Parts: sequence; C-alpha cells; structure tokens
Amino acid sequence: MPLVAHLNGSEQPPQVGDLLIYAKAFYDTGHVAVVTGVDPEQNLIKVGEQNFNNRRWQGRYARQVEYIKKNGGYWVLDPYLIGWKHVTE
Repeated sequence: MPLVAHLNGSEQPPQVGDLLIYAKAFYDTGHVAVVTGVDPEQNLIKVGEQNFNNRRWQGRYARQVEYIKKNGGYWVLDPYLIGWKHVTE
C-alpha cells in the first residue's frame, strides 16, 4: 500500500482510515491506531485501537482525542503521537 507520512502539525488533517503512529516512548513499545471518525465541529478524532487502557469499546471507537488547528497545521493533542500515515490509491 502506498502511504504518505504526515508529522503532527501537518497541513493535512487526519482522515478516516489513517494510521496514527506513536513514539517508542509510549510504554517503551510504540503504538499504532486507526482513525475511525473525525468530528470537525468538536475537534475530535475517534480512534480504534487495542492494548490502550484494556477496556471494552463503548461504540465504534476506543477513545476520542482532541485536535487543534494552529498556524496552518493540525495538531493532535496526544503527547506520544509522532504523526499519521494516509493511504493513497
């Protein structure tokens, strides 16, 4: 699959289907999650993932993460997030 990498703060916002990539500093293992939804009105990204808090999902996502747009870039407010990968076709 061809993927395009976007660092946190990219001009391209995360989209449904993008992979969120976390640094190894996250429990010394790294982490990957999938964007399952984006709510631009509330500035929230819905994330599908396993092994995070080890709780059952309360719907179609494991948790929601806030994002902001600042200086032309989109910043996901998750301290260990490096960025996201977008599948191109």
